[in-house]
Amino acid sequence: MKTILLTLLIFLLFMILMGLGYLLARKALKGSCGGLGQALGLSCLFCSKRPEDCEKKKSSSS
Repeated sequence: MKTILLTLLIFLLFMILMGLGYLLARKALKGSCGGLGQALGLSCLFCSKRPEDCEKKKSSSS
């Protein structure tokens, strides 16, 4: 039982620290443009890029 409580306390501490970091940095949260979308060639759908840029990329790679 002590191990579970210690683990929960550590998680809570890190959640608080991440929240403080977010508040102090004042930056908007955003995801990465890599991952599955990049592997499948769908990065334009996930990264909010302009559709024109995606069309240029598709036509130049063909």
